[in-house]
Amino acid sequence: DVLDVLIPELNAVGLLIDFMQVEDYMLFSVTDPESGAYISYAYPSKSTGMKPQEIGSSQTYSRRYIMINYFNLLKLIWL
Repeated sequence: DVLDVLIPELNAVGLLIDFMQVEDYMLFSVTDPESGAYISYAYPSKSTGMKPQEIGSSQTYSRRYIMINYFNLLKLIWL
């Protein structure tokens, strides 16, 4: 699982990740709470006109692939 790989590494360096759906975008941020510095990314993630189950599936897919791509985890996840 992506989080099983990622969370211990983020905890070791004191970083937090956050996701928020805003209209048709999944907003992703990585924050250093000690300094207040952060990096944000908006990933297209359609939700308008979808059923609740479809929205949930789309959000799960978006979060997973944002983390895999942003942190370059592809080789770690599918070895």
